[in-house]
Amino acid sequence: MNKRQRQQADFNMVHRGTGASNAIARISSTVHAMAARANGALGKGEPGPDLALKRHDRAVTDNGKSGVEALDGSLSIRTPDESGIAGEPGSTLEQLGAPRRDVPDAEPSSPLVNQDEGEEKEPPPCFLPFDQYVRWAVETDREHRQAMQEACAWESPLFHFMRLVKAHGQMDAMKGKRACLEVEAVILGWYSKATRKLADVWMDYLEVERVEAVAEFCGAWDKIKVVPGRDPFMTAMNRAKSKPLGLSAELMEDRPDAYPGFISLAGWLQVLMSPGTILLPVERLAELQGVSPITISRYRTWGKEDRFLKEVVPAVFRSKGKKGRATEFMFDVSRWRLLMEAARPGTAEAFQAAQGIK
Repeated sequence: MNKRQRQQADFNMVHRGTGASNAIARISSTVHAMAARANGALGKGEPGPDLALKRHDRAVTDNGKSGVEALDGSLSIRTPDESGIAGEPGSTLEQLGAPRRDVPDAEPSSPLVNQDEGEEKEPPPCFLPFDQYVRWAVETDREHRQAMQEACAWESPLFHFMRLVKAHGQMDAMKGKRACLEVEAVILGWYSKATRKLADVWMDYLEVERVEAVAEFCGAWDKIKVVPGRDPFMTAMNRAKSKPLGLSAELMEDRPDAYPGFISLAGWLQVLMSPGTILLPVERLAELQGVSPITISRYRTWGKEDRFLKEVVPAVFRSKGKKGRATEFMFDVSRWRLLMEAARPGTAEAFQAAQGIK
């Protein structure tokens, strides 16, 4: 068994184990509620199950029968003849491996993503096939939205979900609308054939209207600069190796042979972060390029002298225990057509307008 197969097996084992535990917990809660109602306990101040559990307040009707049932907040799709997905009586999406609908007290089956500065507690399982990865992303986003609500925090409805989706390798070269339709096609496959035509994919699983979902993917997809599980410096380094930037022979008469590698990394990093500023931390880049931090410091100085870089925000050093601020730069992408074509509109103009610090 190779590394990819082991990762897949580990993920499936954890996902199935957690799903079974959650299913048992919800069945127990439902049975308790039914018994309580029978005994007249509810409504008399006696303990009962959490009445705040969300119910699916829409009924998808087909030939007069309910296509969506939600006794405990989970989404269960049934065909008009009361058979479940793929013709198995009573099958729910969760039993078939699809994510659960909102269940506030469920145990998380995957790590929550920490939005603070875009850092994740664990990298996303990008080794999964895309259809399975979308299931993980939907479940993780549900948990994230619940955490945001509890913290009274706000962000656009699909920003976190889009970051997760964009982290998968299959999404690398896609435009926002195409990515949106790919996700929609995957989730649509979780419904039975009988209910698929009436399914409201985005509202059922991500609590947003479809027109809003498409608009957000189109408008915000390209603004996601850093995706979970990917180091922007490593990404820029890989692009610099595959598409290096050439420097003139005249300039290289007084520069080390490794200098173009640094300039290429900085240029592609600007493309990734465009049209904003970039950081060029000496320790991190020294590690990536196999040189000393002082050499990276010299590269940065030469980059400014050669007018590739502008230092636009100076570093702020503070006493021990207090967070300082790193130097911020901008790179002139207009010097290479390759960068101009890849950078977002306004990047070259932002460099020209920036006031450099000498």
